[in-house]
Amino acid sequence: MLRFIFFKGLYSTLDLFTDEMLRVCKERGYEFFVIHAVHSEDTDADSIDRQEEGEEQRKLLHFLEKPVTAAIGFGNMGMQYEINGIGNVWDAYEIPYINVMMDHPFHFSQIFSRASKNTTLLCPDRNHVKYIRRFFPQIQKNGFLPHAGKELPGEKKKIKDRNIEVLYAGGLSRGVVGHMVPDFGSFSDFDADLLTQEVLGNLVRHPEKTTEDAIEEYLKGIGIFYPDEVLCEVIRKLRFLDSYITSFFREMTIKLLVESGVKVTLYGAGWDVCDWIDNPNLDYRGVVSAEEIPRLMTDAKIVLNTMTWFKDGSHDRVFNGMLAKAAVVSDTSGYMSEEFTDGQELLLFDLKRLAEMPERVKELLSDEKKIQKMADDGYACAAKNHRMENRLDAILREL
Repeated sequence: MLRFIFFKGLYSTLDLFTDEMLRVCKERGYEFFVIHAVHSEDTDADSIDRQEEGEEQRKLLHFLEKPVTAAIGFGNMGMQYEINGIGNVWDAYEIPYINVMMDHPFHFSQIFSRASKNTTLLCPDRNHVKYIRRFFPQIQKNGFLPHAGKELPGEKKKIKDRNIEVLYAGGLSRGVVGHMVPDFGSFSDFDADLLTQEVLGNLVRHPEKTTEDAIEEYLKGIGIFYPDEVLCEVIRKLRFLDSYITSFFREMTIKLLVESGVKVTLYGAGWDVCDWIDNPNLDYRGVVSAEEIPRLMTDAKIVLNTMTWFKDGSHDRVFNGMLAKAAVVSDTSGYMSEEFTDGQELLLFDLKRLAEMPERVKELLSDEKKIQKMADDGYACAAKNHRMENRLDAILREL
């Protein structure tokens, strides 16, 4: 009997993934135990609600009386779970801890340094795997695991009967990442303001590059060759650049669409900083719960995705859109171009030729037969290859 431990309660978006994993376990008859996590003072970690900790831990210890196949946490949940008198539970009980990562590893250097020896990091981008192997060699078990999609039950409307032309659900972070910007005066070896300008300019011209590669390229260009342990910390401090460049292209994508006459329904935080937010082709509806997004996708003709600067990875918006039987339009990545055929299961565009994207979207919207076939082909592909069932099977193979 396969037996698992899962974690919930840190972020509603992560709970959606956990709930999908729990659904698969229930359907397959696997046993599982759910630990409920809340924020702690260390934003890289999590802890159990103190009011319920005692009772939950007693139940957990009872569950641990039989062998556990693995503990699986999304986005670092449970990575450092400890019980007084026992210490790190995964080490104490020799339980593999699987961290299904959602973000770039440069955000989490501190928590990785304290990881259990039984930890496996699974990343949604193959560049992230390379990053971990270079900068965190102490974590010897790692690999690539794309996101998974969630399908709502029930019949899906045909494309012609849907009310939303183009749906985009995602935040714009450029106005809210000020807390990530370090004190530029703390960098004594280089001019951080000049680095910021040069790196962002480089990424705008060459959007196929990763942020970490652009930073290292700039430093080497001015004669700075840091050892990896120093370079890793510098990249961590400058990771706000990743949010800025992601926001730049995300904003440009929506702006180009609405200015070209495409009607876009937009959800997410941070967009009110845009001076074009009152464009008549844009219907900005603010923030909505993560649970509501898959339902909205079932009423969209096109689900638009922009990658979170994952140059060789995936995003769950793609698979959620496909499983909602919408036509998906997304910027590409190494993984995306390998997994899909542009114009068949979805429409892929290149950030280097972003100006061409609106016309392709308008052409797709104008061809009812073509857009319906793309939605059908995308659904068939995601239903076969990109559900949580597929990802759990991949984890079991890793184990």
